[in-house]
Amino acid sequence: MNDMSIDPAGATREMPPLPGAMAHLDRDRRGYPIPFVVARGDDGTPDFRINDFARVDRCLGEGLCAISGLPLADDDVWLVGGPKAAYDPRGAYLDPPARKDCLVWALQVCPFLVARRYLMKNAPSRFTPPAGMYFVAHASADPVVPEMFVMARTDGIALDLSPDGQIVMLPNRPWLEVEHWRAGRLIEVRRRAQTLKELRAWKAACTDEIPIHVRKRNRGEGPKAFPWSDSRGS
Repeated sequence: MNDMSIDPAGATREMPPLPGAMAHLDRDRRGYPIPFVVARGDDGTPDFRINDFARVDRCLGEGLCAISGLPLADDDVWLVGGPKAAYDPRGAYLDPPARKDCLVWALQVCPFLVARRYLMKNAPSRFTPPAGMYFVAHASADPVVPEMFVMARTDGIALDLSPDGQIVMLPNRPWLEVEHWRAGRLIEVRRRAQTLKELRAWKAACTDEIPIHVRKRNRGEGPKAFPWSDSRGS
């Protein structure tokens, strides 16, 4: 496998060790592991910007890691997104949760997370979806490059609909743990009290009416068991 990754300036640097949970993944022509939910064309070529809806559905239904495709432990369920997704009371996610070790690796290597401008400028899509399959792109994602990425652990997730009709994930908050990442590097680990202060500040600045079910989950009053707990026998 190629041992180099891309930094925000477009240069290369040494790639961190691949987590054992990702060792079984297929590789693209450059040697990069292909995350479980990434969509592929008829010839198997992946487009890292597009999710395979069927695999997203499997992750949510079976409790699988979006990157490795392996079962998630109930205390190792993490989401990654910008500050708005993490702290705005209406914040939601398109990508399913993943294991921490897989997300930490992705936050150091994935061009979308490390150098999003580089990805959008240098990776025009040549992707052709296979016949008979349905894919969901990040159509409702914020087009503004976030100042940092927030990786956060939750104890519950529910499904909701975004304003444009896409299925999104609405996590229980307050978060159990939070890390802030910028340009492939960990810049801050937040204590619960700091996270609560941030959530309150975003809520105070929110001018829209927040639906009751969203308000409950922002107070940590949503479902504590994940949708897949029974199917896994846990």
